Amino acid sequence: MSQLEELKKIRAELEEESRSLKEEQKECEEMVKVLEEKIAIEELKRGNKLTREALSQLRSKISELDQRLRELSQAEEASASSEDVKPEATSEAPKPADDEVVTVTAFEDSVETQQEEAVEHKKQEEKKHRFF
Repeated sequence: MSQLEELKKIRAELEEESRSLKEEQKECEEMVKVLEEKIAIEELKRGNKLTREALSQLRSKISELDQRLRELSQAEEASASSEDVKPEATSEAPKPADDEVVTVTAFEDSVETQQEEAVEHKKQEEKKHRFF
């Protein structure tokens, strides 16, 4: 084999290797993009799960406070009826329907309670960190 033929053969092999490496590089770049998308999807799923859990807890707290308010309202009505107080004798404005009071008060109490719990939790965490 002549030297020219040998050099052409080496060149052809190197060009084939170059094409192969470029193809592998494209595949790797595509795999990186796929994996980044999968990671983004998993992070979104995790965030959505945490948000759903938080919403569930808030709804539970709202139900709990709603029930507590109804119990307090019923107890107040029972004590008022046992005293035989006539509604016409009072100078107060008429009370809104129970459903209106329950919805508004439960929401406000829920937000206030959450804020108080968050502040308390933060104080407890700060106490823990002081000792460690």
